[in-house]
Amino acid sequence: MLLALAASRKDFRRSISHAPQYQKPVTQATRDYDTNSATHSHPPSLAELHPDQPTTTLATVAETKTSPNCDDFVDKFASRVLASDAQRSIARGGSRLRSWADDESNATDSTPGEQSEGWITHGGPGVFYRKCWLSDRKTRTEWQKKLAELRTPRSSFIVLQWKLRRDMLRWKQHEDARRSIADNLLRLLPQRKDRRSLIGTMRSMGYTRDDLHDICHTLEGETGDISCERFLEMKGYRPPWLINIILSDMVTISDPEILNRMIEHCMSLMEVPGAQRVAPDRFLRIATGLAGHAVRLDGILLPKIADMIIAYLRRIEEWERRSNRAFAQQCKFYNSALEVFSTNLNRWLPPTYHIDPSFYWKAQSKLLEASAAFEKPLRFDYKGFCAVRRVLAAMPKNAGDIHNVLRHAQTWPPRLLPGDGIDEAIRPEDNWSRPVTVSTLQQEAGFAMNDEDLAWDTIGGRAPDGSPTIKQEIVKGGPADTWTASIRATRNATEAWACFNNPPVPGQQPTPSVYAAMFAKLFSQDVRATSSLLPGERAYNFPPHSDTNLSEYERQLREPPDAYTLYAYMREADIRPRLGCLEILVRNARTEHRARQYLMDSGDSHNLALSEYGISKSTFTKTERRAWGRKLGKIPLSLVAAYVKCLTSLDKTPARQLKRAIIITSARMRNVSGHDRLWGWYMWGAILRASSNRLPRSPLGGWEGTTLAAQLKGYRTIVSNIEKMSHLRLPTLRQYCKCLRKSMNRAFAVHMDEMHVEAGEGEPQTLRRVYDDGFRESTADTNSPEAKKDQSDAWVPELRLCAEMLKCMVRTLRSREEKNQKLQEKPDSYTLEHMVARVDPVGAGSAYTIMSALAFTGEFVEMSKYLAWLMTQWKQAGLREDLLKYDQVPAVADFHRVLCVFRCYAEPMLPPDVVERIRTQVQQDELIWRWPDEEEVELFPERQGDLGYVGLAHTLKWVRYWRLRQERGEKTSFIQVPPNYRRVIRDIEERRKVYAELARRAEEPGKFWSEI
Repeated sequence: MLLALAASRKDFRRSISHAPQYQKPVTQATRDYDTNSATHSHPPSLAELHPDQPTTTLATVAETKTSPNCDDFVDKFASRVLASDAQRSIARGGSRLRSWADDESNATDSTPGEQSEGWITHGGPGVFYRKCWLSDRKTRTEWQKKLAELRTPRSSFIVLQWKLRRDMLRWKQHEDARRSIADNLLRLLPQRKDRRSLIGTMRSMGYTRDDLHDICHTLEGETGDISCERFLEMKGYRPPWLINIILSDMVTISDPEILNRMIEHCMSLMEVPGAQRVAPDRFLRIATGLAGHAVRLDGILLPKIADMIIAYLRRIEEWERRSNRAFAQQCKFYNSALEVFSTNLNRWLPPTYHIDPSFYWKAQSKLLEASAAFEKPLRFDYKGFCAVRRVLAAMPKNAGDIHNVLRHAQTWPPRLLPGDGIDEAIRPEDNWSRPVTVSTLQQEAGFAMNDEDLAWDTIGGRAPDGSPTIKQEIVKGGPADTWTASIRATRNATEAWACFNNPPVPGQQPTPSVYAAMFAKLFSQDVRATSSLLPGERAYNFPPHSDTNLSEYERQLREPPDAYTLYAYMREADIRPRLGCLEILVRNARTEHRARQYLMDSGDSHNLALSEYGISKSTFTKTERRAWGRKLGKIPLSLVAAYVKCLTSLDKTPARQLKRAIIITSARMRNVSGHDRLWGWYMWGAILRASSNRLPRSPLGGWEGTTLAAQLKGYRTIVSNIEKMSHLRLPTLRQYCKCLRKSMNRAFAVHMDEMHVEAGEGEPQTLRRVYDDGFRESTADTNSPEAKKDQSDAWVPELRLCAEMLKCMVRTLRSREEKNQKLQEKPDSYTLEHMVARVDPVGAGSAYTIMSALAFTGEFVEMSKYLAWLMTQWKQAGLREDLLKYDQVPAVADFHRVLCVFRCYAEPMLPPDVVERIRTQVQQDELIWRWPDEEEVELFPERQGDLGYVGLAHTLKWVRYWRLRQERGEKTSFIQVPPNYRRVIRDIEERRKVYAELARRAEEPGKFWSEI
């Protein structure tokens, strides 16, 4: 074997005799094995050994409540023989392979100090490109030096050295500060004779000077979209390592159309007749990169990537002549592809940045269906089962899961109580959730259950002893062990505390992950009494069961301690908060001092950099700021986001703390690229939410104090920063609408007295400039920011800019959804699932928030247009029939509050013909909406729990009064004068106090409130 390896190296050196002879040529030995030998023969499957035994399949597990029939079994010995294909082809002579054979490994990072012969194999071109061009200055300079000293015949590194030379020549000509660095690197790069030899090597491989120029031009793209565009426009050869670089997680692709073209390009390589062989690991690496960017773009292209993988699976049969070897490669690649489409792609996403898990399941469903279409159905291995289980664990509850949740007993464990005779007749396994059913199929296939599998079963609704638990929807991450899973699979902190005190092994000490799960339960909010959420759908605490047989003392013993007491127990056990546990503690800290204590107890000195920065940058010198920035860069983004969330979530967030959150976010996200930029979306979103309460003085763009005008300007600035970090998403739009509504509440409290008749016509009447178009046009010369700079109503032009931004954000989301629909297969009939998966504001909750914001900003015409668009979207074929299947209208399709907002605020301000046209469309048969009556509209503002809605309704009454008074002149005796605003608010507050007192005294509060 060693002689054969030496001969292959000798032949390789002869084939490139024109290239420079390096002391340590880097080559990769080929590895092959005989598939005809007895050691690699594929054993028969369990289905072949027992053909009469019934079998099951995974393809129908997610759609049925009962366990379906099986089509095939997974052989537990299959994974032992599914060896990877490590063959590597080498271009010889003047020919160049037009396949992907010259792709180098994009392996893990290595330390530049390593100088072993196989060092390059531990750092492929992608690693070098990231270190040399996308890292900080110190790391960049160190790795650029290593790249310049590198001597290898690999085409990818020769091209990177070519690009490095171009950059250094550009520095030398235009940047005097970097001239010395450029001179040093140019001396280290291959010089004249060696450079000519390398150019000859590239020419022998078929590269031309134009090809090298196009590759460097592609790598120099300012954004990922530009790099992909240049890659697709290349007329020459497109090397596969270049695809890996532009699809790496350090690159940001924001246009789904460009990503779709990249997928089509990769598919075209499979569809060309006689296409060259592509190594499975290399193709899987490209598919993983495409899937990562697809997840960032809402996941709509994941099914199309699955089609690309299916095309590759079919090509394996053509490339591999040996049928048993081809089948083994297909099975291995098939299970790896299932793992690509698992929720592991969510691991680098911030907490609230998740996509609809149905896209994951659509991609996996295509692979599951395609496996059955092969002449010999593909086999599952352990990784395949785990991948399918993760996706099903993230899926929303189906009808069977909802039925089981309603049958759970209030005691613990939550035994299933029969609801009718059908429940008593069905088998226990018919009540299992879909993830538990997959685990059962895994056991039947011959794969033993380990601790991780038992943990997933526990989180999926079945404890290791077979007792039921509360199924949780796990979108990101997974349970570490069964103890952690049992704590998470509960309804409230009381049940979680009982599981915390019941370890799987008696006497076992809690781990940091166990403490983290318990802290998460203690910090969870209580669910609202009017909420329609079911246990396990969101991280809320549901009311605990009150056992009447227990005394008050026994009930107190079962109550969990508070989070600070539990943390004291944790520190007494000499356990430091690490990783997820530290993030939970810092995110939910009540005070900044408490958060700093958590950082100190973690034992990592770098974490203290979060609390070192003062009120403003002036507290640090320039050198100290750079040192602080370097420390901040070493802290994980998830921990930085947790600290920013803490600063913006304090009970009373002063301007000083909010300013610190802005400075930390700006400093940490300054040089971040790729998928890490999504954490900026999360942190700026938390700042946007807190900024509706109070803003600091001059933290961004020179704001002037905390006036209402400065607050509105701050909203626009923060939203602009969010859009720089990530494309606009629906949560950002909804939070922006809430901020505008809160700011207008502040305006009502200040300017409402100007609207009263007693104030006279000589008062400014600022609110009329917001809600009366005619009055606004008549005073247009005084509405500019320059004219309003020294007046109290300088916020009016800022509000108009905010309203325009709001309308632009709605149009942006609608446009992106239209593009997304063009990239997807159009369904024959639409269902509620299609509407939920959309990225535009088409749901009832988003519509209510946007309609309220439009009403508060005086955009009544835009309200009618938006409502008309909503009606066209919910009248699509098949949607009404799907909604009628539900016992009650789902919350996402209940637009009654939206119609109330329109009738209460927009209807009095619009022409009657516009309102009548909308009312006629609502009452058509295609919709299941109901037009609110007059009583509902009149009581709507007071029932919202926010006095701002009452203030808006009162303001519009006065606006209409002044409009009629101006039109009729002296004939104002027949115009009804609206009541005083402050008197109305006082009456509402007194009435609420009376209702609360009566409800407290009532023996049946629920019945009493329903009567009220």
